[in-house]
Amino acid sequence: MLTINENEGSIEIETDHYQAKILTEGYVTGVGAESFVDKRTGAKDLGFGLCIVDFLLEPGFNNAGTSTQSNYRLGDLVHGQLPKRYVELPQICTKAKKLPFKIVKGKDFVALRQ
Repeated sequence: MLTINENEGSIEIETDHYQAKILTEGYVTGVGAESFVDKRTGAKDLGFGLCIVDFLLEPGFNNAGTSTQSNYRLGDLVHGQLPKRYVELPQICTKAKKLPFKIVKGKDFVALRQ
């Protein structure tokens, strides 16, 4: 089963395995908050949605030998034990207003590229 509904500002995708609402307009883009649901387990994303990236981190230290993770806690379940450094800064403006998209369907998958 594959259902794709294009609406003003969003696209709803439903398969046998998951459902999701992808935002194409507005304050943020990507999979809308709490709209991604794994039908097998009932699990859904928590918080602000998926693929909302405001910077990219990788394990390691910056050139000065210190972690750039000073704004992040170490040693908890969210942030882990690794120091992190910035690879790139903001990836997308959260006020992009509208992103073009392309729906790609394959034999065993559907994807949306923004």
